[in-house]
Amino acid sequence: MSNEQLLSKVLEQYVNFVNSAYSDGRFYLHFAWEQDYFNNQSAKLFSNIADTKVLVVIGYSFPFFNREIDREIFRRMEKLERIYIPRS
Repeated sequence: MSNEQLLSKVLEQYVNFVNSAYSDGRFYLHFAWEQDYFNNQSAKLFSNIADTKVLVVIGYSFPFFNREIDREIFRRMEKLERIYIPRS
């Protein structure tokens, strides 16, 4: 599978996920600075990302104020092999 095909598949799944999130009345996108949410959900997040092998970063600039949380997320992806950051 080419990089373009992989990216297309990931985007398609993301769009489907967002559409389903709106249809059931819940919204699943949260931000790291929402400390209450992050503190309550971090164990679940870390469990879900532990087996990640490929990460696709779209539209994220890795801001300084979020660096500590970003590092922790990367640290918890113990099987991470590749990171794709599409050029803009």
